[in-house]
Amino acid sequence: DLVPRERRLDAYALMRVSHNLGWGVGPMLGGLVAGAGYGWLFVVGAATSLFSAWLVRRFVSETLAPVEAPPPAGGGIGEAARTLGKPTAGADRRPAKTRARAGWRDFLEVRHDRRFLVFCGLSLLIFITMSQWLATLSVYASDRLDVTTTRLGLMFGMNGFLVVVFQIPVARGLRWMSLVGAMILGALVYAVSFFGIAFASTYLHLVIAMAAITLGELIVSPAAVSLVSLIAPRGRTGRYMGLFGLTTAFGWSAGPFVGGILLDLWGDRPVLLWGAIAAFAAAAAVGFWRFRGLYPAGSDSSGSSASPASSSATA
Repeated sequence: DLVPRERRLDAYALMRVSHNLGWGVGPMLGGLVAGAGYGWLFVVGAATSLFSAWLVRRFVSETLAPVEAPPPAGGGIGEAARTLGKPTAGADRRPAKTRARAGWRDFLEVRHDRRFLVFCGLSLLIFITMSQWLATLSVYASDRLDVTTTRLGLMFGMNGFLVVVFQIPVARGLRWMSLVGAMILGALVYAVSFFGIAFASTYLHLVIAMAAITLGELIVSPAAVSLVSLIAPRGRTGRYMGLFGLTTAFGWSAGPFVGGILLDLWGDRPVLLWGAIAAFAAAAAVGFWRFRGLYPAGSDSSGSSASPASSSATA
């Protein structure tokens, strides 16, 4: 709501930079605060949250437009009485302005939006792949390549550093490409990067693989959220974002479970292990290519999404 359609990719890229800065700076500050006493972590955390709430209240304007509530029962009679010069109690009251609230039926209506359901299903495959670098890669690197915990921490820290430095340049460099094209490219980068881990024999190889995985993240993450904001009909962006967030969370939760099963099956056969993991992202790339007609060229950072009617016709 705060950013024009043509600038949303840049806006989401900037948000990712701020999020990663927070995740990076937070633990460092936490370590310093913990030195004064563990309880102070909660005090400072509460104070920071209250300060954030004040910043939002002070500087962020409301974007949810109020709607006119229906007049109370008997309003028509009161209006007639006022017209006749005989005002009645409540005749001069104006309809109260209220917020439009979404109910369960509103969320269930999304099931009719085929292109959004397809998008969520394909995105789920990508997020299942993305989550593998947290649990599966950590266990694999420790058991197979004898990578220490310190080195793993440095490698994951590099991921956050690369996001902060390169997220905005990558987003700007992809402006020429449609958002669906970015999803296809990012999924392919993920597939190649994770499959490459199967051939890693040193820590340096893992670092290179993590850099490639981060590139996939830089491409996919802002493009995915931008595309959701363009798919959503006017006035329903919040619920579409919420359902996409549910898809994202499920992917990050199911990923380690899937990776654990694959690790038990093929832990000693890295080509099969990482090939199976890469297959999720490859399937997402094929799916986005197959269903790209659901997402017209207008659904990118330089245009506007098709109307619900045109999307239904396309479907």
